[in-house]
Amino acid sequence: MKAFKITLTLLPALLLPAWEASAQPAALSRGDFSGSVGVQSVDARDGGFYAGHHFEGGFYGAVAGGWYWTEHLKTEIDFGGRTKGKVWIAAPAPLNPTQTYFPIDKTFSRQTVAVGQQYQFFHNAWFHPLLGAGVNLTWERSTLHRAAAIVYDPATRTSRTLSPERTEPARTDFRVSPFVESGFKAYMTPRTFFRSDLRVAFRGGVDDIVTRFGFGFDF
Repeated sequence: MKAFKITLTLLPALLLPAWEASAQPAALSRGDFSGSVGVQSVDARDGGFYAGHHFEGGFYGAVAGGWYWTEHLKTEIDFGGRTKGKVWIAAPAPLNPTQTYFPIDKTFSRQTVAVGQQYQFFHNAWFHPLLGAGVNLTWERSTLHRAAAIVYDPATRTSRTLSPERTEPARTDFRVSPFVESGFKAYMTPRTFFRSDLRVAFRGGVDDIVTRFGFGFDF
């Protein structure tokens, strides 16, 4: 009985540290790291190639790192790139009294560094919606290939070349464009998560749209 009374006396002192530890909120993450894959649709317009709007899709991959300033506010930098894309147009070739056309194709690839600020909703929850905005630093490398413009004269039964086939030297264009994004992080464990987001960049209209998903971890 004496041992039982001693145990009852000491029990609060033994349980208090454990209760205080469980009552403390989970330690906040200072940053995270993730990798993701998805699809990027790019407006292939070019002042010397395509004056209108034409979107061409391709596979996209990125790695990202973020730093939490508060529980909800995070700065994220990601490095992404997409598979090569190709688009065609029919360019006019002067021919009197009629008009003829010859094809031009543009092959391009893009690499992007995106710097954004995100706001993550909810407190100590396993599911966190987020909204963000920032800027894309984009390097687009492209090559134009012009097919020969050849016409046939049925009267003389001969053909002549109006414009020879040629491939222009590759060029790299650098652009800075703002973007907005929305998405979520869903935690599978206290430190690992699944992420998905939609990002839209603008340059005289919509420049590119990225939809992606991936996995990451907090540290």
